[in-house]
Amino acid sequence: MTSKNMITSTFISLTLILSSCIIPLVSDANQSINIGHRVTVELINSLDVDLTIHCKSKDDDLGIHTVPPNKSYQFGFKPSLIRFITTLFFCSFDWPGEKYNNHYLDVYHEDRDACIFCSWKIYRDGGKMLNPQTGKYEFNYTWN
Repeated sequence: MTSKNMITSTFISLTLILSSCIIPLVSDANQSINIGHRVTVELINSLDVDLTIHCKSKDDDLGIHTVPPNKSYQFGFKPSLIRFITTLFFCSFDWPGEKYNNHYLDVYHEDRDACIFCSWKIYRDGGKMLNPQTGKYEFNYTWN
């Protein structure tokens, strides 16, 4: 076998081995979400005053947004396709008249949430996340 054929054969073998390792990781990480699917997070202000929201991930700062009562703020993203890299978005929530500002919630945690549309109602004591199976806001989370 010539050295060129040997290199080609080695390259093809390595490609097949790596493919067989990576494809199961990608499909395991996306059991409930199609590959390349976007996730949308909706945050509904259930307070009687304006709500200031500031959302971030490790890589993205989505800026500060002021949301009037009974209105919402939404953002979208594509979750990680790699099993050991977990997508996490967290937000701070502030409103006038509150003694202790900077309330935090993890509004999307890939290990916890299997939603494509993750809707939250924000209250003074925390957030309620929509259960997509029942259509009710029944998952209660207190501030971090």
